[in-house]
Amino acid sequence: MSDAGLGLIGGEDVDLFFRMARNGARFVAASDARTFEFYDASRTTLGWLLRRSFRNGGTLGHIYWQRDSRGKQLRHGAAAALQSMRFFAHSIAALTRSRAAALSGLLMSVEFLGTAAWSVGIVYPEYRRRA
Repeated sequence: MSDAGLGLIGGEDVDLFFRMARNGARFVAASDARTFEFYDASRTTLGWLLRRSFRNGGTLGHIYWQRDSRGKQLRHGAAAALQSMRFFAHSIAALTRSRAAALSGLLMSVEFLGTAAWSVGIVYPEYRRRA
């Protein structure tokens, strides 16, 4: 059964695998398996990547900490905010070395920001109905 709290933000697949692992499921890899997925061009923009990273952070916060006390959630959120700042600083420093490394750090920063935001009730509802 999927978690209703993920209804508009997504992440039901992550939640399912997390719960399966927590309950002892074993996962195996098939190195010769091939998969293909086609993405719409709108999913290749920096804006989409940033929104998706923020949403992923909120999903992870929800999955990991939904059963914790409010105080503990806020402490987790504060730690995530600090991690976000750390990754952002690394991203800026990486600009002189590699744009790819800078982007990777920026996406991690935004993911941690999404986790921190979840702890205070802010989520990005990626799957809301648009008017």
